[in-house]
Amino acid sequence: MPESFLPCFNSLALECCLHQIPDLAEHFIYANDDMFVGRKLNPSFFFNRQGNPIVRLLKNKPMDSMYWNSLLAVQEHIIQRYTVSHIGYEPHHNMDAYTKTMLAECGQEFSELFQHTIHQTFRNESCQQRHLFLLCGLVKELTVLKEAARTLMHRLLRKLRLARLDSSYIPNCGNLQYESSFHPALF
Repeated sequence: MPESFLPCFNSLALECCLHQIPDLAEHFIYANDDMFVGRKLNPSFFFNRQGNPIVRLLKNKPMDSMYWNSLLAVQEHIIQRYTVSHIGYEPHHNMDAYTKTMLAECGQEFSELFQHTIHQTFRNESCQQRHLFLLCGLVKELTVLKEAARTLMHRLLRKLRLARLDSSYIPNCGNLQYESSFHPALF
């Protein structure tokens, strides 16, 4: 990150500069501080045979929050720039695979968003999310989509967040068997 923007307490601004880290490999994995690897993983977990990052996204049902509003803003930028009709996916809370080329191209395509976010010392609703990198990569066919399955915990927590404070509310878990599958195109 350019020294003129320091100090920076905005992780979204820092993410806009990932591809500029000196000596960073072309193919890299990004994880926040609440991630860990619990078993041996092969590179094929993160990249396909052609070296394209695998993007794991969930089908979304937007909620009203600062985070969701910023995700919807990112989706709107993608829809307008690439004239796609609908996105319908949210980021999956996991480690993301990227290439420096992918982030650099996204940074060029959305330079105003990147510059705006980099100038924000603290995170706010006007900052773009790294979801932009993933969606931009999918639209430009620089990445491949693997739809992530919601875990039982995801579904239960979502139902609890959506539930009214009503003691008679009992979440309906429905079918607990969810399968992931590859999708050749996002739209």
